[in-house]
Amino acid sequence: MQSSLPNGISPAAAEALLRFRDSRGWARHHSPKNLAESIVIEAAELLECFQWKTTEAELTPREKAAAASEIADVASYLILIADRLGVNLDAAISAKLAVLESRYPKEAIGSEGAIDAYQALREKARSRRALLASPEMTALLGYRSFLAQTRAGEWAAASDNRIYFVRYARETIDFWRNAEAMEKSLAALLSADEIAEALPRDFPERPDRAQLEALDVAGLILFLGRLARLEHIRDGVILAAADSGVLGTVLEILSQKAAAVA
Repeated sequence: MQSSLPNGISPAAAEALLRFRDSRGWARHHSPKNLAESIVIEAAELLECFQWKTTEAELTPREKAAAASEIADVASYLILIADRLGVNLDAAISAKLAVLESRYPKEAIGSEGAIDAYQALREKARSRRALLASPEMTALLGYRSFLAQTRAGEWAAASDNRIYFVRYARETIDFWRNAEAMEKSLAALLSADEIAEALPRDFPERPDRAQLEALDVAGLILFLGRLARLEHIRDGVILAAADSGVLGTVLEILSQKAAAVA
């Protein structure tokens, strides 16, 4: 845990904290639950330092020293729980920053820190998470298990053998409906430019794995919705995607990426 900040936590300080814990045999009491509770308790004590205060300037030197002590308690418990869970703080913070950069892009927020723009993006992110936890999403991802055991459908012919069509399994029809519903719900949260960026118009109907891996969650959902819409125009689109393995790959990658977002 390296730090170049003047007030950063040095490796030596963190190691001293762990030695202090170990030399007293306290590690056996440091369950994740106990440490998480201690963080909340110490954070509440930090908040108490600012009770009835309107600005930081109102803190007296003695009050600032008290706040510093509580900050040290919060930071210490964070280091202890990270150690207990095997979490690398540098890596965790870097990963979190990458998520925040994507969720709150500077271009949308601006350099003035406009609260309205932040709240709008936060609400959009909340809506996206709710969409990923929806019954439609659960059913969509669950279709992958069906595909692993059963074909999506079969080509059939009318009695005169002149008209051919796909007779889809009930599970595939449900998938078809869920894909369209998810695409519609997601499109309501995105601008036209965001939709075009998530899934380019020229994205192939039979992409390889690398091309699918390059899409984010939104792009993958939009791709499934596109397949569902194409099925209305041309019989067998979903069956071809399933038989080629594209559909199963999309659902596999979507499951992984959706879990990471959640």
